[in-house]
Amino acid sequence: MFKSFLIISLLFSGLPTKSSSCETIRVSAHSAYPPYHWYDGEKLTGASIESAKLIFEKLGVKFKFVHRGPWKRVLESAKDNTVDVILGLKNSTDRKGYLSFTEDHFYQNPFAVYAHKNTFHNYKGVDELIGKKGVLNLGDRYGDSFDKFIVDKLNVTRVKSMKQAFNLILGGRFDYYVMGFFPASEFLSRNPKYSEIKSLDPFVNEDFIYHGFVKKSPCIKYIKEVSKALAEQTRDGVIQKLIEKYQKIRKGESYDLFD
Repeated sequence: MFKSFLIISLLFSGLPTKSSSCETIRVSAHSAYPPYHWYDGEKLTGASIESAKLIFEKLGVKFKFVHRGPWKRVLESAKDNTVDVILGLKNSTDRKGYLSFTEDHFYQNPFAVYAHKNTFHNYKGVDELIGKKGVLNLGDRYGDSFDKFIVDKLNVTRVKSMKQAFNLILGGRFDYYVMGFFPASEFLSRNPKYSEIKSLDPFVNEDFIYHGFVKKSPCIKYIKEVSKALAEQTRDGVIQKLIEKYQKIRKGESYDLFD
Protein backbone atom coordinates (compact mmCIF):
# COMPACT_ATOMS: atom_id res chain seq x y z
CA MET A 1 0.00 0.00 0.00
CA PHE A 2 2.84 2.36 0.85
CA LYS A 3 4.42 1.60 -2.54
CA SER A 4 1.18 2.53 -4.35
CA PHE A 5 0.90 5.75 -2.35
CA LEU A 6 4.49 6.66 -3.22
CA ILE A 7 3.88 6.09 -6.94
CA ILE A 8 0.71 8.25 -6.90
CA SER A 9 2.53 11.00 -4.97
CA LEU A 10 5.35 11.05 -7.50
CA LEU A 11 2.92 11.22 -10.40
CA PHE A 12 1.01 14.17 -8.96
CA SER A 13 4.09 16.02 -7.73
CA GLY A 14 5.00 16.86 -11.31
CA LEU A 15 1.64 18.45 -12.11
CA PRO A 16 1.40 22.25 -12.10
CA THR A 17 -0.59 23.79 -9.27
CA LYS A 18 -2.17 27.19 -8.87
CA SER A 19 0.56 28.21 -6.42
CA SER A 20 3.32 27.23 -8.85
CA SER A 21 1.91 29.06 -11.88
CA CYS A 22 2.53 32.68 -12.79
CA GLU A 23 -0.96 34.02 -13.38
CA THR A 24 -0.21 37.71 -12.80
CA ILE A 25 3.25 39.24 -12.30
CA ARG A 26 3.27 41.46 -9.21
CA VAL A 27 5.72 44.29 -9.81
CA SER A 28 7.00 46.75 -7.24
CA ALA A 29 9.67 49.42 -6.91
CA HIS A 30 11.09 52.10 -4.64
CA SER A 31 8.34 54.62 -3.83
CA ALA A 32 10.56 57.74 -3.93
CA TYR A 33 13.26 57.39 -6.58
CA PRO A 34 12.47 59.67 -9.53
CA PRO A 35 12.78 59.67 -12.47
CA TYR A 36 13.04 55.87 -12.34
CA HIS A 37 10.00 55.24 -10.16
CA TRP A 38 7.92 56.87 -7.44
CA TYR A 39 4.49 56.69 -5.82
CA ASP A 40 2.31 59.65 -6.78
CA GLY A 41 -0.29 59.08 -4.07
CA GLU A 42 -2.37 56.75 -6.20
CA LYS A 43 0.00 54.52 -8.15
CA LEU A 44 3.61 53.76 -8.97
CA THR A 45 4.85 55.76 -11.93
CA GLY A 46 8.12 56.65 -13.64
CA ALA A 47 10.51 55.52 -16.35
CA SER A 48 10.99 51.97 -15.09
CA ILE A 49 7.25 51.52 -14.63
CA GLU A 50 6.44 52.50 -18.21
CA SER A 51 9.37 50.47 -19.53
CA ALA A 52 8.11 47.37 -17.69
CA LYS A 53 4.56 47.98 -18.91
CA LEU A 54 5.78 48.05 -22.50
CA ILE A 55 7.77 44.85 -21.97
CA PHE A 56 5.02 42.83 -20.29
CA GLU A 57 2.41 43.96 -22.80
CA LYS A 58 4.72 42.86 -25.63
CA LEU A 59 5.23 39.48 -23.92
CA GLY A 60 1.46 39.11 -23.56
CA VAL A 61 1.54 38.39 -19.82
CA LYS A 62 -0.72 39.70 -17.08
CA PHE A 63 0.88 42.08 -14.60
CA LYS A 64 0.05 44.59 -11.91
CA PHE A 65 2.08 47.25 -10.13
CA VAL A 66 1.88 47.07 -6.35
CA HIS A 67 2.91 49.76 -3.90
CA ARG A 68 4.48 48.24 -0.78
CA GLY A 69 5.46 51.41 1.05
CA PRO A 70 9.00 52.27 2.21
CA TRP A 71 11.96 50.75 0.39
CA LYS A 72 12.88 48.35 3.18
CA ARG A 73 9.33 46.97 3.14
CA VAL A 74 9.52 46.47 -0.63
CA LEU A 75 12.63 44.34 -0.15
CA GLU A 76 10.92 42.40 2.64
CA SER A 77 8.01 41.73 0.27
CA ALA A 78 10.44 40.00 -2.07
CA LYS A 79 11.72 37.84 0.77
CA ASP A 80 8.12 37.02 1.75
CA ASN A 81 7.22 36.21 -1.87
CA THR A 82 4.41 38.76 -1.93
CA VAL A 83 5.87 40.41 -5.03
CA ASP A 84 7.44 38.76 -8.07
CA VAL A 85 9.65 41.49 -9.49
CA ILE A 86 11.39 44.58 -8.10
CA LEU A 87 12.38 47.15 -10.69
CA GLY A 88 15.63 49.09 -10.90
CA LEU A 89 17.96 48.13 -8.04
CA LYS A 90 21.60 47.25 -7.46
CA ASN A 91 22.46 43.59 -7.93
CA SER A 92 24.36 43.39 -4.64
CA THR A 93 25.60 40.11 -3.17
CA ASP A 94 23.17 40.04 -0.25
CA ARG A 95 20.18 40.63 -2.53
CA LYS A 96 21.25 37.74 -4.74
CA GLY A 97 20.23 35.48 -1.88
CA TYR A 98 16.55 36.02 -2.72
CA LEU A 99 16.57 37.76 -6.12
CA SER A 100 17.80 36.72 -9.55
CA PHE A 101 18.78 39.72 -11.66
CA THR A 102 18.38 40.40 -15.35
CA GLU A 103 21.64 40.11 -17.26
CA ASP A 104 20.92 43.37 -19.05
CA HIS A 105 20.62 46.59 -17.07
CA PHE A 106 17.81 49.08 -16.90
CA TYR A 107 19.86 52.28 -16.61
CA GLN A 108 22.84 53.85 -14.93
CA ASN A 109 22.39 54.93 -11.30
CA PRO A 110 25.32 57.03 -10.04
CA PHE A 111 25.63 57.57 -6.30
CA ALA A 112 26.93 60.86 -4.94
CA VAL A 113 28.03 62.22 -1.59
CA TYR A 114 25.99 65.22 -0.38
CA ALA A 115 27.25 67.61 2.29
CA HIS A 116 26.97 71.18 3.50
CA LYS A 117 29.11 73.38 1.28
CA ASN A 118 31.47 74.15 4.18
CA THR A 119 32.06 70.58 5.40
CA PHE A 120 34.57 69.35 2.83
CA HIS A 121 37.28 71.35 1.10
CA ASN A 122 39.03 69.97 -1.99
CA TYR A 123 37.14 66.68 -1.74
CA LYS A 124 39.03 63.90 -3.56
CA GLY A 125 37.02 60.77 -2.88
CA VAL A 126 35.41 58.44 -0.37
CA ASP A 127 38.52 58.07 1.81
CA GLU A 128 37.72 61.54 3.11
CA LEU A 129 34.50 60.19 4.64
CA ILE A 130 36.51 58.18 7.16
CA GLY A 131 36.18 59.74 10.61
CA LYS A 132 33.06 61.70 9.62
CA LYS A 133 29.44 60.95 10.56
CA GLY A 134 27.35 59.78 7.62
CA VAL A 135 23.71 59.15 6.82
CA LEU A 136 22.38 56.38 4.56
CA ASN A 137 18.89 55.20 3.66
CA LEU A 138 17.42 52.03 5.15
CA GLY A 139 17.69 49.19 2.64
CA ASP A 140 20.00 50.96 0.19
CA ARG A 141 22.95 49.19 -1.41
CA TYR A 142 25.70 50.95 -3.34
CA GLY A 143 27.61 48.14 -5.05
CA ASP A 144 29.65 45.45 -3.31
CA SER A 145 32.88 47.46 -3.16
CA PHE A 146 31.40 50.52 -1.44
CA ASP A 147 29.10 48.37 0.71
CA LYS A 148 32.21 46.68 2.14
CA PHE A 149 33.90 50.06 2.56
CA ILE A 150 30.91 51.23 4.62
CA VAL A 151 31.13 48.23 6.94
CA ASP A 152 34.90 48.35 7.29
CA LYS A 153 35.63 52.08 7.41
CA LEU A 154 32.64 54.34 7.96
CA ASN A 155 30.48 55.55 10.84
CA VAL A 156 26.94 55.71 9.47
CA THR A 157 23.34 55.90 10.63
CA ARG A 158 20.41 54.64 8.56
CA VAL A 159 17.27 56.76 8.15
CA LYS A 160 13.88 56.32 6.50
CA SER A 161 13.82 59.13 3.95
CA MET A 162 15.79 61.60 1.88
CA LYS A 163 14.08 64.54 3.60
CA GLN A 164 15.09 63.22 7.01
CA ALA A 165 18.69 62.77 5.84
CA PHE A 166 18.96 66.27 4.39
CA ASN A 167 17.45 67.78 7.56
CA LEU A 168 20.14 66.05 9.61
CA ILE A 169 22.85 67.41 7.31
CA LEU A 170 21.36 70.91 7.36
CA GLY A 171 21.14 70.82 11.16
CA GLY A 172 24.81 69.94 11.44
CA ARG A 173 24.20 66.62 13.20
CA PHE A 174 25.83 64.63 10.40
CA ASP A 175 28.52 65.42 7.86
CA TYR A 176 27.42 63.68 4.68
CA TYR A 177 24.68 61.68 2.97
CA VAL A 178 25.15 59.13 0.18
CA MET A 179 22.24 58.93 -2.25
CA GLY A 180 21.40 58.36 -5.90
CA PHE A 181 22.41 61.43 -7.87
CA PHE A 182 19.23 61.82 -9.93
CA PRO A 183 16.59 61.64 -7.16
CA ALA A 184 18.68 63.57 -4.63
CA SER A 185 19.58 66.37 -7.04
CA GLU A 186 15.97 66.68 -8.11
CA PHE A 187 14.85 66.88 -4.49
CA LEU A 188 17.35 69.66 -3.76
CA SER A 189 16.34 71.60 -6.87
CA ARG A 190 12.70 71.57 -5.72
CA ASN A 191 13.48 72.54 -2.13
CA PRO A 192 15.46 75.81 -1.81
CA LYS A 193 15.60 75.29 1.97
CA TYR A 194 18.55 72.98 1.31
CA SER A 195 20.44 75.28 -1.06
CA GLU A 196 23.65 75.06 1.01
CA ILE A 197 23.84 71.28 0.54
CA LYS A 198 25.87 70.26 -2.52
CA SER A 199 26.85 67.05 -4.29
CA LEU A 200 30.56 66.24 -4.23
CA ASP A 201 32.67 65.18 -7.19
CA PRO A 202 33.65 62.42 -7.95
CA PHE A 203 30.69 60.05 -7.65
CA VAL A 204 30.89 57.12 -5.25
CA ASN A 205 30.25 54.94 -8.29
CA GLU A 206 28.39 55.00 -11.58
CA ASP A 207 27.08 51.44 -11.66
CA PHE A 208 23.89 50.20 -13.31
CA ILE A 209 20.60 49.04 -11.85
CA TYR A 210 18.76 45.89 -12.88
CA HIS A 211 15.40 44.20 -12.41
CA GLY A 212 15.26 41.54 -9.70
CA PHE A 213 13.00 38.50 -9.98
CA VAL A 214 12.09 36.74 -6.73
CA LYS A 215 13.79 33.35 -6.76
CA LYS A 216 10.81 31.61 -5.15
CA SER A 217 8.35 33.10 -7.65
CA PRO A 218 7.09 31.04 -10.60
CA CYS A 219 7.27 34.25 -12.64
CA ILE A 220 11.04 33.93 -12.72
CA LYS A 221 10.53 31.98 -15.95
CA TYR A 222 10.21 35.34 -17.73
CA ILE A 223 13.58 36.72 -16.61
CA LYS A 224 15.47 35.98 -19.83
CA GLU A 225 12.74 37.49 -22.00
CA VAL A 226 12.61 40.61 -19.85
CA SER A 227 16.40 40.93 -19.95
CA LYS A 228 16.38 40.64 -23.74
CA ALA A 229 13.63 43.27 -23.94
CA LEU A 230 15.66 45.65 -21.74
CA ALA A 231 18.61 45.29 -24.10
CA GLU A 232 16.34 46.09 -27.05
CA GLN A 233 14.87 49.14 -25.30
CA THR A 234 18.38 50.39 -24.50
CA ARG A 235 19.56 49.83 -28.07
CA ASP A 236 16.52 51.57 -29.54
CA GLY A 237 16.77 54.56 -27.20
CA VAL A 238 13.43 53.86 -25.53
CA ILE A 239 14.74 53.92 -21.97
CA GLN A 240 16.68 57.14 -22.53
CA LYS A 241 13.51 58.77 -23.88
CA LEU A 242 11.56 57.52 -20.87
CA ILE A 243 14.14 58.96 -18.47
CA GLU A 244 13.90 62.32 -20.22
CA LYS A 245 10.10 62.12 -20.29
CA TYR A 246 9.77 61.58 -16.55
CA GLN A 247 12.41 64.15 -15.70
CA LYS A 248 10.27 66.68 -17.53
CA ILE A 249 7.06 65.40 -15.94
CA ARG A 250 8.63 66.01 -12.54
CA LYS A 251 9.24 69.59 -13.66
CA GLY A 252 5.60 69.94 -14.67
CA GLU A 253 6.26 69.87 -18.41
CA SER A 254 4.44 67.76 -20.98
CA TYR A 255 6.46 65.41 -23.14
CA ASP A 256 5.48 62.91 -25.83
CA LEU A 257 7.66 59.79 -25.63
CA PHE A 258 7.71 59.26 -29.37
CA ASP A 259 7.59 62.90 -30.39
